[in-house]
Amino acid sequence: SNMKERFELFCEEKHLSQEQKRALEEVALKRKKCVFVTGKAGTGKSLFIRALHEWFTLYHNRHYGGILITASTGIAATHIQGITIHKALGINIDLS
Repeated sequence: SNMKERFELFCEEKHLSQEQKRALEEVALKRKKCVFVTGKAGTGKSLFIRALHEWFTLYHNRHYGGILITASTGIAATHIQGITIHKALGINIDLS
């Protein structure tokens, strides 16, 4: 199909690994609604999440209200152009 061809080209352009491509396919083409990404430093988590966000921005924004990208820490959130889980859920943490 045309969407599958676009998907293959997109993955090639983003230099996704086979594992990243399979994960993206679950969400992008099979419409899995929730994804938890984990792994050691340097394994491509941020690359995958940015690719996922770009795919949905390009091809699915009209079908979804948007995509919420969260991380457990502020540093991690900035790497993926997201927000912390606490902010997303409206949880205030008092550090005083």
